Amino acid sequence: MCEIRDVRIVGRNLNTAGAPQAYEIFARIQDCNAVSIAIEKLQHGVIFSASPVDVTGSPTDNQGFFNFVMMVENEEPVFCDEEFIVRIVCLADPTCRFEEILSVECGPPDDNGRDGNGWCVFDRWIAISALLLALMLALLALCGVPVGATVITALIAVSLGGFLALSVLCGWGFCEIVGAIAWCFMWGAIIGVVIALICVSLMVLLLALGYGMIAGLLVLRLWARGCPTPHLFSAP
Repeated sequence: MCEIRDVRIVGRNLNTAGAPQAYEIFARIQDCNAVSIAIEKLQHGVIFSASPVDVTGSPTDNQGFFNFVMMVENEEPVFCDEEFIVRIVCLADPTCRFEEILSVECGPPDDNGRDGNGWCVFDRWIAISALLLALMLALLALCGVPVGATVITALIAVSLGGFLALSVLCGWGFCEIVGAIAWCFMWGAIIGVVIALICVSLMVLLLALGYGMIAGLLVLRLWARGCPTPHLFSAP
């Protein structure tokens, strides 16, 4: 059965004023090989349209959805949080359609590392560092190092606050946040094994294995949603 869902518009290549120079259209599409796409400014008409757009070259998830992504270069100014009417229609079945008002999300840096928002870069560093440090201190506590539970709790709270800010202020979605958390648990598992060998502690080893299981479950969830999976030596 044809279905079009989880549509997003994400601003890319932010300039020094924080305005995107391009944007990507994300959508999950099932049982449809080609669509028409129209982006319409409220009260200003269509600013982008394309038809037919082939989606069969997109990767598929385990639910049979195409994870479609299309980059669009701005032909006229587009701003973060600006609202558009997004219309995606399956050409083989016009009753299968998506039409909603969406706002432009200004997300993290693109693959070229470009991002005009220094606050988002700093916040990302704080959120990831705090979570990774909390995971490491929990391991050290089991190894006999005097680490207060209050410190670990405070770091987790800082990390959660950082990820919340990334979601609200920087446009991070499910893929970015869960990917960053999975990356932290991946490194936590590796560091935990090293600490377990140094202090010869079964409890530390079990906690490290727990970190690894959490990382694996998160990666499976990312894969199921068609999200990029984190790479160990590439910070999210």
